[in-house]
Amino acid sequence: VLEFNDDDRRVLPDLPGASKVIREIDRLQQSVAGLSIEWLRIPERTTVVGRSIGELEIRSSTGVTVVAALRGGEALPVPGPEFLIERGDTLVVMGRPEAIRRADALLRG
Repeated sequence: VLEFNDDDRRVLPDLPGASKVIREIDRLQQSVAGLSIEWLRIPERTTVVGRSIGELEIRSSTGVTVVAALRGGEALPVPGPEFLIERGDTLVVMGRPEAIRRADALLRG
């Protein structure tokens, strides 16, 4: 579970594209109660590198929604199913805690 304190809220907007991500996360949190948000970093050694969100069927196989991707200091809000995962990416996912655990296991390949 990701919790933001006041210092975090001041730093996050400084990241390129982060304001879009923050707006999307806030929108989703307000519309769906009881869900958690987690930032899942793609490890160096995993079988998911070079595969797309859609190919991995992340939503249907784990129950999470990918609400953003962070790559090279840039925030990419709401990546589509064609988004190819690269080493070092961080996927921001939203779902129930058990779904987030399944997504983390999938991404660690």
